[in-house]
Amino acid sequence: MPEETTTGPPLPPKPERSDNDMDISISDQVLNLSRQVQGHEEIQKEILKTLRELKDQVRTPTDPPTPSFTFPPLRPATFPLPEQPPRTRPKAATPESFDGDRSKGRAFITSCLLYFSLRQSEFTSDQDQIKWVLSYMKSGRAALFAQRTMRAETLLNRPAYASFEAFLQTLEEEFTPEDEATHALVKLTSDEYFQGSKTVDTYIDEFRELVDEAGLFDPAAIVMYFRRGLNPAIQRQVSVSDTRPDNNDLQGWYNKAKRFYDSDRANAIFEAGNTRRNTPTTHARTYFAKPANPPPTTTTRPSPDGRHRPSAPAPTCDLCGNVGHSSKSCYVRHKIRGMSAEDRDDWVASLLAAADAAEAEARSASIFDESETVAQSEQDFTTRSE
Repeated sequence: MPEETTTGPPLPPKPERSDNDMDISISDQVLNLSRQVQGHEEIQKEILKTLRELKDQVRTPTDPPTPSFTFPPLRPATFPLPEQPPRTRPKAATPESFDGDRSKGRAFITSCLLYFSLRQSEFTSDQDQIKWVLSYMKSGRAALFAQRTMRAETLLNRPAYASFEAFLQTLEEEFTPEDEATHALVKLTSDEYFQGSKTVDTYIDEFRELVDEAGLFDPAAIVMYFRRGLNPAIQRQVSVSDTRPDNNDLQGWYNKAKRFYDSDRANAIFEAGNTRRNTPTTHARTYFAKPANPPPTTTTRPSPDGRHRPSAPAPTCDLCGNVGHSSKSCYVRHKIRGMSAEDRDDWVASLLAAADAAEAEARSASIFDESETVAQSEQDFTTRSE
């Protein structure tokens, strides 16, 4: 079939444009586009401004609105405090009455200072402390000093001492040993400070006090003085020990001397208890009723010249130990034959135990004598070396 074509009214012819019209239309389009761009830029600026304002509001938030209902203010809970016991002050011993003896002056001053340190609140001024010390100076030179001090205050109408330090200095000058350092050095050069029969603890305490008074600070010299006065036996044990302290280690010498002294005492107590334990007791069963030992009698025989001379002493029995007969004629000899085997064994065991006890006692006595001899020889050597 042939294709059908539709025909409508004819289209009007298109007008032809000149070059001038085309230039005007292009410029108008450019102008419109530029205006649109400017409008978009203005919109963008407004958007940025709005974003900045929102950002500032987020950084500095405003206070939240207060609720319409207000809560009452909170009050701290109050609980009754537990009752605390009354605070007691430490007890301090008051010094003893002082009579002015220089040998006791240092102890009296120390006791007063210790009381002041524990009861500071009881003394409001230096004059209170001075009066309190004077109240304990009741006899001897101390009483005269207190009277002289109070008389001076009455006459001058003012305190005799401006401060407690000045008063304390006067006390030390009046009531402590004169030239303590010289006396202490003289004592250290003699044998007055030697240990002797004193314990090591007592010797160390007195030695420390003496060193402080002498003002010695050289540890090597102090160690030599300490070794010189120490018991020779203990000094030798410390010197030859494997862990011997150095000559500059004063505290090491103190500790070693105490340790060896305690060890010797413990060993002596052990040996004494061991000797008593090994000593046989008297057997409960008595086999022989020994008669009382009569005193030895001597008889006199006439000599050819008519004079009387004493005879030889009477023999002593080896079985019963009595004097006046021998073992051959002893009554024990006849009773042994009538003893049973068990009694005879017990009797022999008691005799052997007594013999062992006598031997042990003799051995311990010889050891003691030997130790005494060694200690005496060491002491003599120390004395000769001085």
